[in-house]
Amino acid sequence: MNNTMPPLFTHSYIDDDLIMIRDIMGDIIYLVLGSSESILIDTGLGIGSLKSYIETLTDTPVTVLLTHGHMDHAMGAPEFDHVFLNPLDQAQYNDHSEPVYRDRVNRLFIGPKYNNLKTFLIPSQPLHYEPLLPGMTFHAGKNTLRMFNAAGHTVGSLAILLEEKKMLIIGDACTNNTLLLNEHSTNIRTYLDNMINLKKEVDGHYDCMYFSHGHGKKPVGYLESMITLCNEVLAGDSEKLPYNWIGYDLLVARSRDKHLRRLDGGLSNLAYRPGMEL
Repeated sequence: MNNTMPPLFTHSYIDDDLIMIRDIMGDIIYLVLGSSESILIDTGLGIGSLKSYIETLTDTPVTVLLTHGHMDHAMGAPEFDHVFLNPLDQAQYNDHSEPVYRDRVNRLFIGPKYNNLKTFLIPSQPLHYEPLLPGMTFHAGKNTLRMFNAAGHTVGSLAILLEEKKMLIIGDACTNNTLLLNEHSTNIRTYLDNMINLKKEVDGHYDCMYFSHGHGKKPVGYLESMITLCNEVLAGDSEKLPYNWIGYDLLVARSRDKHLRRLDGGLSNLAYRPGMEL
């Protein structure tokens, strides 16, 4: 049996000033490089010092922008001095940063190797942050980053448009496995309204989308696909396939394979708590 510890972080270059970093579970973090300041989008699980890893990639000050407050994207944030989070996700962050919850979920996803990784766990409290709101812009080198409301997966989810690169970082807000889990998510009708507005705001301004899981880069059609799917679900057209995700009993709208690809060829998919479609 091979008990070799995998690297806590790896990275690859999307562009000469844009780096995709993965934590030990493959959660994706984006680093936008600038000459005087760099921007980090999300911070992963908080296993291992992301700050130390970033210092091997840039010697500039780093500003952190969190797409949402879930534990697989935000738990490394307390290492950094300059962090932005949508205040609507404060309660979500507090729930996921609770030590018992973190321990349980890390054990579920990482398995027995987590016993060796616990010593690398970054304390998730306290988190000091500034408000991150739709319409705000940030700059790193030649890149302008603009924030957009993408609430649904969490009530404070944000999409980030890299204007010059025509690239939309969507986080977990609109994917082939979008989860509407609990009181920290919106219902489907509100989510639909937010996706319609987001599509109106960004149409024509991006030609690729990047997720925070999987392979990262995706085609443009996910927003349109999710809008269509939400309308179908609200009209009663959902397969309502039972799906348990870390203790949440959800319904999946469309059949999918083991790689979470829709069997009917559609792009976006939705897993939601019963009642969220009402």
